[in-house]
Amino acid sequence: MLRHTTRIQAFLVASNAPALPSQIGKPLASRAAAQPPIVDLDDSWIRQIGLLRQDPDEQLQYAQFRLTESGWQKDYVSSSAQPVDGFTIRRNRHDFDEMQRTFEVADADTPRMMHIALESELSQK
Repeated sequence: MLRHTTRIQAFLVASNAPALPSQIGKPLASRAAAQPPIVDLDDSWIRQIGLLRQDPDEQLQYAQFRLTESGWQKDYVSSSAQPVDGFTIRRNRHDFDEMQRTFEVADADTPRMMHIALESELSQK
C-alpha cells in the first residue's frame, strides 16, 4: 500500500493536482510551480482549430460514384462527366443507393443508358 500511495503522490506532483489530505498544510519541495502555457496572441482559437473553415468539398456540386474491386467509391467533383465504371449525380440527390444496385446488376447497355439519362438531367439547371 505504501508503494501505491507513493505512485499516486508522484502522479499528483507531476500533474500539479491538489495535494492529498495528508499533505494539506505541508509544503512540498518537489512540487514545481505551475508554468502558464505560452499563448500565441497573433491567432484566434477559432482559426487555430479551423472551426469555421469551410470544407473545400462543399464547393463541388456533383457526387461521383465509381464501382471498384473493393466496393463503391464516392468523391465530390466539379464536373458532371460520367465515369465508365460508375455515375455522377447532383450532390443533393439521395437515391444513389438504388442507382448503385441498378449499376451492379446491369447488362452492357444499362450503364450507357444511365449515363445518357444522367447527362441529360445534369445539363438542365
